Amino acid sequence: MRSTGRIDKTPVLSHRGRTLCEKGAFLDMDAVLPWPWEVVCLRSTGTQFQLGRAMPQPSLSLRVLNPSARNAWPEIRVSSGSKQSIAQMYKKGKAFLCLRAARLSSPRLKSGASRRDVVNANKRIYVIGDVHGQFEKLAQLLRDTKLVGNTLSWTGGNATLWFMGDFFDRGPGGIAVVDLVMRLQEEAAAAGGRVESLLGNHEVVLLAARRFGTRETTGPGGNFVADWVYNGGFDADLAGLTLQHMDWIINLPAMALVGDWLFVHADTTVYTNYGTSLAEVNEAFKTLLQGSDASAWDELLGEFSRRREFGDEHADGAEKVTQFLRVFGGRRLLHGHTPISYLIGQPPEHITAPFVYAGGRCINVDGGMYLGGPGFVYELP
Repeated sequence: MRSTGRIDKTPVLSHRGRTLCEKGAFLDMDAVLPWPWEVVCLRSTGTQFQLGRAMPQPSLSLRVLNPSARNAWPEIRVSSGSKQSIAQMYKKGKAFLCLRAARLSSPRLKSGASRRDVVNANKRIYVIGDVHGQFEKLAQLLRDTKLVGNTLSWTGGNATLWFMGDFFDRGPGGIAVVDLVMRLQEEAAAAGGRVESLLGNHEVVLLAARRFGTRETTGPGGNFVADWVYNGGFDADLAGLTLQHMDWIINLPAMALVGDWLFVHADTTVYTNYGTSLAEVNEAFKTLLQGSDASAWDELLGEFSRRREFGDEHADGAEKVTQFLRVFGGRRLLHGHTPISYLIGQPPEHITAPFVYAGGRCINVDGGMYLGGPGFVYELP
């Protein structure tokens, strides 16, 4: 869980010389215990530790743990926004220490206060670009990387796998792809790993077609369903979309900060129209997708389709990258959305690695699988 308050920049927790809480004071519990135990934000006050403010749940049950022994010491309960010291839980001389926070209320995390925003930099982190219904290609990529086995069950251990959005359209297996990703999220968590995804514009197109049908739009088709068809929609995806799928999609973040990497789906500055922080943007997207304002959906669909705004072909491309990273954080920007073959003039079949541009600050991972490319899995350096 992520605090929305300002936090001491000094690392606060370490175990046997390894920092568990990096600068910015966000403790990644996955460094010690697998999900679903949530992250508690701490700040250092001399020899004590205090809870960060603005926790999204009304109450939490906290235990101090010895990571190697997996045993718990005295438990306390705190309320949202509490500054209660946990020094009384500290056992001097023990191999401290981390916190385990058991959810006592709703398991739903608020956007911008999610474990998705922080990933332990010491773990293997893999990224896959736009899948667009290419289930068999995705399955083969996961097998080749040994993130899944022959039965497509998680074998990646404590690795982290990120999808950049756009599971649907332009390929027939969108529902199968999302079902796989949702299952792998659970299996990876049980193994101490993590599977995450960003929201892509094609998820929004599909949801809009389901919610608003033939209501008029300013898009290329003139109504929401026709816009979806224009963007490569498959009838099987719309027919197979369940309430569980919709809820999962609505709660996907639009942006995430992974170490010093800023992850977004699209190579556009459209995100700045919805906030000036990750928390604001993610909450704005979620609120919009939970609502029924057709004009707001229509506007988002138009803006979310923009692309190539950071490219070297634009005189202000480099400046846009600089400003974008300055607003949302990170040193490098990683995205999908625009097939690499469009940018470098190579056949999609030859695209097997990311395209790096803007002086090394932008990395495009859209391998153009729906265009005939094999796709690729990118491991963060």
